[in-house]
Amino acid sequence: MGRVGRRTKIVEAHWNEKLRDGHSTVLVVGGRLTAVQSAQYCLRKGESVILSSRRPLIERHVDKSKCWIDMRRANRHVSDFYHQAVDMRLMALRGARGGGSVPPLCMDDLRMWERRGKRTLVEDADPALVRTDGDCDRYP
Repeated sequence: MGRVGRRTKIVEAHWNEKLRDGHSTVLVVGGRLTAVQSAQYCLRKGESVILSSRRPLIERHVDKSKCWIDMRRANRHVSDFYHQAVDMRLMALRGARGGGSVPPLCMDDLRMWERRGKRTLVEDADPALVRTDGDCDRYP
C-alpha cells in the first residue's frame, strides 16, 4: 500500500509541474474510467481537455452484470461459463466488450466541464499522430 501512495505522489508531482501556463490543452486518449479520471484531474488544474475514445463512453456504475457480482449466484455463473464450449466462451467474451463504464457522478462532472467549454469529447476516433511542443516524457 505504501508503494502505491508514493508512486501516486510522484505522478501527481510530475503532472503539477507540467500543468502550468503554456500547457493550455491536454489530449487524453482512452474511454475507460482511468482516462476520464485523468481528464478530470487536468480540468481541475485549469487545463482544457480533449478526451478521445474509440467507443462511446458508457454511463453505468460497473462493467459487469449483476449475476457476475452477486456472490449468492456468481460461483454458479462462473461454473456455467467454464462448462461451455471454448468457441461459445470466446463469443461471450467478445460480446461483453463494449468500452469501459463511467459512473454517473463522473459523467455529470464531465458534462459540467463541457458546458463550460473546457472539455471536448471526440468519439469513434483513433489518434494516429499527436504533435507536442517538445515537452513530453516517455515512459518504459
